Amino acid sequence: MSSTILTQFGTSLTNSFRSLFDFRTEFQNRRFSSHDEAAKELSLNWDPRFLPNFKTENHKPVSRQSDYFTLFSFGEAMSELLVGIEQLGAYDFLKKQDFDQFASFVCYTSSFHLIDSFLCLGAAFFIPSPVEDCTWVQDRVMAIREARGRPMYRLDAVPLRLTERKTRHLLFHRTIQRSPRYLIANFEQNEVGSNWSFTPGYGGSVHVSRWRSFGENLKSLIRTDGADSIPRPVRQFFGLFRGHLADLGLLQDESEFPLDKLIDYGCIGVRFEGITTEPFAPKARNLAIYKNQTIDDYLRRVGPALDPSIIEAPSKVYPTNFHALARGMAAWQLDRLTPIISNAERELPQEVFLNGMRSALLFADLVELDYEKIVDSPLFDTIPLALRNIAADFFRDRRYIPARLRGPAWEVGTQPANIHFFRAPITIPAILTPQPDWLPNLINFL
Repeated sequence: MSSTILTQFGTSLTNSFRSLFDFRTEFQNRRFSSHDEAAKELSLNWDPRFLPNFKTENHKPVSRQSDYFTLFSFGEAMSELLVGIEQLGAYDFLKKQDFDQFASFVCYTSSFHLIDSFLCLGAAFFIPSPVEDCTWVQDRVMAIREARGRPMYRLDAVPLRLTERKTRHLLFHRTIQRSPRYLIANFEQNEVGSNWSFTPGYGGSVHVSRWRSFGENLKSLIRTDGADSIPRPVRQFFGLFRGHLADLGLLQDESEFPLDKLIDYGCIGVRFEGITTEPFAPKARNLAIYKNQTIDDYLRRVGPALDPSIIEAPSKVYPTNFHALARGMAAWQLDRLTPIISNAERELPQEVFLNGMRSALLFADLVELDYEKIVDSPLFDTIPLALRNIAADFFRDRRYIPARLRGPAWEVGTQPANIHFFRAPITIPAILTPQPDWLPNLINFL
């Protein structure tokens, strides 16, 4: 996407940091009529398992966190960037031992995380299994002597359901409700500012969907800013497919094939000249995972003609190229992310900025990261200092954010009373200071 969109995304993010801090201050002064109400409000507003969540208006999904929704997309961008950089180093170990199928898969996975990070900065934020509400469901029947046989309940997500009108012919239609498999949040600009719209998706592979969205955004960049707006390592990755298209008879050896058509082959699928193919990138992943293959039919045919003094074994061709793509995407994403973070840090009070950064990463539900791999990466010095510090706070001394085994519980209803218990989210007390009267003995479980 263009630099204008990134600038507007950065402005929206700065406003989101302010709005979240104001909401935190207001929420910390709330009082609740019951423990059940407190537990539900804490979950829907602060637990990453339930965030973001939605309501429906005019049969369309609307975010309950609309004042700071950009923070969720930004948090996913940071999280996916860190995971992608962490995984970059695995390729070198696997390559040395000739684990080519695994090298192919890990390079694909790193690329996929970095592409998702790219999309989250103002292009397309994919939200799997969108949540509408939460409700009490039975977790187990208690076995201890004092309460044997009494059911214990926990809060669980209620999937978002959208109303659709199905028309079979002009005189007959029916209305049904469906739960989308995911929502695609799109960042939009207009004369008065920016906002988010949500498109439901009901099927299809998340890998295919993201690669398609990535390809469409690259083609949009080419139309508006030219091919040179895409970094050279990313363009070179798509050059890999010239041979595939020549093999299909769609490219003469001497001809130059447009970059957008190479992107079609890799990300979207070829649909021209009477030939249809599936997108190559997710296909390469499926070959590595499900068939234990690094090479496809094309490489099997051209492999004997390759000069080993120029290019390595055919089984290393795709891992090498996906690894180069991942490195290029990581560097490109850091170039795009750095000014957004720098501007927010410059414009906001330190307390508001740090609260926003910590909140974004926690809401993204990044619970495991090998921070030493980030430090050892050649890209470490180019990661914005604020992001490095936040990640180090969470993962320098431990590779995961621990969950709490126990939480407060209370009786509900008439005799024999049911038991409700609350699983305190990782955001408490990191970005929310609880009040002692919200839940019984909550402070003792933190």
